[in-house]
Amino acid sequence: MRKAITEERVRIIKVIRERHPASIYELAKMIHRNIKNVSDDVHYLAQLGLIELERAKTNGREKTIPRVNYDKIRLEIAVSTKD
Repeated sequence: MRKAITEERVRIIKVIRERHPASIYELAKMIHRNIKNVSDDVHYLAQLGLIELERAKTNGREKTIPRVNYDKIRLEIAVSTKD
């Protein structure tokens, strides 16, 4: 789980929630990271269900808008078969 939820990915989630970037490119600029790396992290977080991606067209160009619609992430893992 440590590899899935890195400090950089948590930072991405927080920035999306607080600053509402209009695209992955804008998000990358906000956090001063390479667009390719941010895009990879964003798509991975979407696969995990931690963020939503919305497609939109602006001036004939398609962009992906990341969204976070929650305030907390709570992780609970049962490690025993006992109740």
